[in-house]
Amino acid sequence: MGYIPKPLSEKQQLAVELTLAGTLQEDILAQLGISRRTLSRWRNDHSGVMTALKEGRAEQRQLHRDTINSMVDRAVQVVVETMNSPDEKLRFRAAAFALKVSGAGQEMKGDPPPTRQDIMLEILHEVCGEVWNGGGAHLKDTKQETEPAYKPLDFPLLDGENKSG
Repeated sequence: MGYIPKPLSEKQQLAVELTLAGTLQEDILAQLGISRRTLSRWRNDHSGVMTALKEGRAEQRQLHRDTINSMVDRAVQVVVETMNSPDEKLRFRAAAFALKVSGAGQEMKGDPPPTRQDIMLEILHEVCGEVWNGGGAHLKDTKQETEPAYKPLDFPLLDGENKSG
């Protein structure tokens, strides 16, 4: 016979839901009227709470993976649309970016192509850099006066025209 976790009380079920929603521990304690020790025991010793938290976190991770995968499709579409831009520099940058993240350069050198995770991390670094540095102002064809607080990954083909001197 398989493992059967203990059933949850209403308070335990609510504690699981609040924990998975990211609610602060102090707020969970106040809302449920329980002590820190009780919540700790539920999370670490109660098989039902532990199982519910584990399953809930697994569901959240899968939802996040699905969301990111759908973002990849849109990001690829944006690159394709940008490659049709009338701006020659923008088309070149989009093409260079597409080649870089596709691994075409590495395959020519014999290196393995980047994984989907590598590509997502590279895209996130680019997006974070643009947001952090004022909505992409660092990508314009002007010289920056100061170093950005966040430096995205180095893309020599992509941001080479911004480097001078």
